Amino acid sequence: MPLKIPSDLRTRYSMDKFVLIYENYWSANIDRAYCHYTFEMVENFISLAKSNNKNSFKSPTGWSYCRSKSANHYPETDDWLREALEKYPVDKKELVLIGSEEPYYEGIVIAAGATVTLVEYQSVTSNHPKLKTTTAASFEADNKLFDGAVSISSIEHSGLGRYGDLLDPDGDLKTMRTLFSKLKKDSLCYLAVPIGIDQILWNAHRVYGRHRFPLLVAGFEVVDSFGFLDSDFEIDEHARITKSGPHRPGVSAGAHQPVFVLRKIS
Repeated sequence: MPLKIPSDLRTRYSMDKFVLIYENYWSANIDRAYCHYTFEMVENFISLAKSNNKNSFKSPTGWSYCRSKSANHYPETDDWLREALEKYPVDKKELVLIGSEEPYYEGIVIAAGATVTLVEYQSVTSNHPKLKTTTAASFEADNKLFDGAVSISSIEHSGLGRYGDLLDPDGDLKTMRTLFSKLKKDSLCYLAVPIGIDQILWNAHRVYGRHRFPLLVAGFEVVDSFGFLDSDFEIDEHARITKSGPHRPGVSAGAHQPVFVLRKIS
C-alpha cells in the first residue's frame, strides 16, 4: 500500500483542492483472510450493550478477537448511537451493518431488537442466529432490501486502501450509493463519520466538511443528529491531532464522530 497518494489520483482525492491532504499513515491488519464470530462472542457483546456498562466486558480466557480487544470503541459516539436507537427504534427490523472489527456494534443493534447482516471486505462468518454475514462483493450483487442500516466509523476508510480495499478517490461515495440502493424507501441509516474541515489524513481516514459531507449523504434526508454542532465543520482535524487536543470543549480528544440519522427519501 503506497505511503502517499499516487500523483495521478491526488487531484481527484483532493476534489480539486477542496479537500486538504495530510500524511497519517497506518499499517493496518489487512491480511485477515477469515474470521469467525462465535455464538458466545456475539452474546457477550449483546450482554455488554444491554448492561450499558463500559467497564464490564472481560475477554474470556482463550478467546482470540480478529482485530481489536477493546470493549469500548468510541465512547461518545457509542452513547450517541444508543440515544439514536432509543429515539428511532429498530425492534424487529432487519438491518445491514457496514464494517466490523469485532461484533461490538452488532451487539448494540441486536440488543435494540434488530437482526443484523454484516458487510465486510474480508470473509467473516457467524453462528449466531441474529447475525448474518456477507462480503462487500456479494452484498453489491444481491438484490435484497433492508429495513435500515448502521455504519459507525467505517465509510470514511473506503477507497483509501487501509483495510485491503482498492484505491478509489470516490470509494466512500460509491459505498454510500450502494448502501442507499439496498435500503427500502423511508428506511433509516444511522451513520457516524469524522466531522471537521474537509480533509484526508492518508491513509488513516477522511474528515467530512461542508464540501464532501453533502455528497456523502446525497439521496438521504438528515432527520436528526446526536453530538453534532454546525460549527464542527470548522474544526481542523489535522491541527487537532498534532496537539492531541479535543475537537471542541465538551467532547473527547478522539476524532469527532457524531451520529446522523438519515432517511432514504428517493
